[in-house]
Amino acid sequence: MQTIPVLPDYPLNVLLSAVLSAKAAGWTDKDFELFTNPDRATTCLAAVRDQLSVLHAVDCNTKPHEPKGLKFDRNYYGTYPQPIIWEPSAIKLVTLEEFVEAGQIETVFIGHSAELIPANVLDYLLHHPKLVTPEMTKHLEENTDILFAGSRYQHGSFCAFRAMSRTEEGNLAGASHRVQDKSIRGCMIALRS
Repeated sequence: MQTIPVLPDYPLNVLLSAVLSAKAAGWTDKDFELFTNPDRATTCLAAVRDQLSVLHAVDCNTKPHEPKGLKFDRNYYGTYPQPIIWEPSAIKLVTLEEFVEAGQIETVFIGHSAELIPANVLDYLLHHPKLVTPEMTKHLEENTDILFAGSRYQHGSFCAFRAMSRTEEGNLAGASHRVQDKSIRGCMIALRS
């Protein structure tokens, strides 16, 4: 197992992505010794990010963004012990009707928590819009929000989930949908396949 210093210029996602990319390219433990010196590590990280096919690792063991009016409910699903590697081929979008055959939305989601993608991934995609898949873009262009139901929020006494949306100008944006609102019925749900 490699030990990498935490460098103030590089968030954990960047470091983890660099390590995973280097391992995928065949780096050995000896190669990782370059990371033990912070001065050399900064140079190495820049080279790794520019020359290797980068894996995007999203740390989902942290609290996702809490937009004004929403409070993250950690007790709902807990945390994800492993980072989620953003791999578009492992993502599928389904309509809410396909996912929820009957019953209340929040109780149906509980049984599928391993498939649901948390809001941390939404936050990551909003910061890295080039990673949004063509299928997601197509639905967003059709004014269909994409729900990231792996994280639940409280909106007053209501349950809410965050979603990816588009502004009138066509930019990516975060949105939220309360379970009780009819607007949630038109959303697509992002799942890990």
